[in-house]
Amino acid sequence: MAAPVSSLLWLVSCSESLSKVGFAFLLLALWSVWKEHNKRVWTHKFTPMESLVALTRSQYHLFFSTQFPASPPRMPRVRQPWQPPPLGWLKAYADGAFDKASNAGGMSVVIRDHCGDVVGGICMQILHVGSPEMVEALASRAACELAINFSSSPIVFEVNSLLVVQATKAIGANTPTLGRIYEDIYACLQELSGSSFSHVYRDSNFEAHKLAKLALGLNLQLSWNGMALLFRSFVSNLCTPQFDR
Repeated sequence: MAAPVSSLLWLVSCSESLSKVGFAFLLLALWSVWKEHNKRVWTHKFTPMESLVALTRSQYHLFFSTQFPASPPRMPRVRQPWQPPPLGWLKAYADGAFDKASNAGGMSVVIRDHCGDVVGGICMQILHVGSPEMVEALASRAACELAINFSSSPIVFEVNSLLVVQATKAIGANTPTLGRIYEDIYACLQELSGSSFSHVYRDSNFEAHKLAKLALGLNLQLSWNGMALLFRSFVSNLCTPQFDR
């Protein structure tokens, strides 16, 4: 005859063989039985078995909903097309691509007018960068410097890096490596009255990201103002915004 198994060892065995949810239900059922046992001993009252089972299930579902809340369904993000700036303004989108193996990056800047026509930009490879944020920050600084050099204002800047946007609004709270870059951006913004950085998703201007990857892969060093004939077809093939005019 097998030796009796203690209640504690039996519970340990159940915890190892049952799932977390199954073991939780077992403990709740045992607690309901123990509570019913004490009720019958001390008050001489009892709950019908069907009611006890229903009550235990109800308590289990309440416990499960509070301990393991269901995650809300993720709604697909609607693609936001490029939005033109106000009449008389320009809009610059800065983006970057980073290759960790070579510590190289590609940065791009695409400046458009309110009609969506490209009026300036940058497509350059940069070396000795340590992170994607650094590439995005350098691209943002290049966008500001380009706007100042060619007097391209008033202008709105857009980037897909929320870190960069937050850093441009909190100068002095950045890492020593990137602090100087953000300080340069801040200084440029002082010269560009009314200009600021805002966050947009990459699909709002995916063509600029193509330019950044192109610069990274082909070691390009391009910078232009206006739509020179040399760059017209090259840029237009990549940078044709889709928006309702």
